[in-house]
Amino acid sequence: MSKKVPFKMYRYHLVPIKSEQLSIFGNELTLDELKIQKNELFERILVGSQSLKARSSQLPIEINYNQDNIYILKLGVDRKTTLYKDFKKVDVENQPFTYIIINNNSEIQKILIEDNKIAFYDTSAVRNILEVAFSAQLYQFSLTIHIEPVVDKGEFWDYIKKYEKNIERLDFEIVKPNLANISKSLTAPLKQLVDITNSHKTTIKLKAPENGVLEKINPENKQLNSLVEYTNEGGGDGIKMKIKGVKKTVSTKNMIKETYIESIEFETLHQQKLLDTWEKLFE
Repeated sequence: MSKKVPFKMYRYHLVPIKSEQLSIFGNELTLDELKIQKNELFERILVGSQSLKARSSQLPIEINYNQDNIYILKLGVDRKTTLYKDFKKVDVENQPFTYIIINNNSEIQKILIEDNKIAFYDTSAVRNILEVAFSAQLYQFSLTIHIEPVVDKGEFWDYIKKYEKNIERLDFEIVKPNLANISKSLTAPLKQLVDITNSHKTTIKLKAPENGVLEKINPENKQLNSLVEYTNEGGGDGIKMKIKGVKKTVSTKNMIKETYIESIEFETLHQQKLLDTWEKLFE
């Protein structure tokens, strides 16, 4: 019986570690050449991975599907489950897994992570495992990977509208522009500064004066909206907001875009059905 399975959406960035000429496999590459080859190099890692390191353990991983830049992976984890028989407790070894769907198209670079709490308490835990493990493997190619949440824009602007007159601070942490289709929203001076300094993560803070609030925090503010658009499309590690009268800082990490997929669509691996579904999901 098919069921709807929840997935959270992330965007990943494959960014060169250095800004000068590089040597890979004995071949000298310019920065531009490495940027062209980055997805091909990441594909080598995806195809070759049989396990990923998480803290002190190795987590099993396997590819279930690989076609047209789409990869469906299973990431497992060792757990112990307690069962009862004849009124006695029995500990049973268990290895639940979560599905990970990756679109390695150089213009998309998105990851869907199944929200399966039996395996991992949160999709951000899976995201962290992938980021650390893949970065370690990409280092040989002078690359690193940043995986950032894609935010539900409707939920974000609804929240902003609700507290528009009470926002004391906005914090942005943006990743070095890597995808043309989302980085176009950033202003040229900011992109140039990040590029010249080779800053992989840049923090921008907007803070109101003492006892005051920020003004013009709305979509009509073009300069602000460029930062919001880039960050919410997965170009940064979320936006943090301090609201007047509210002690806890609000983060868009809790507004990650969610989608549901019929389990039968990826469990049976019906290829044409998958391709039709993924095309819509990764728009």
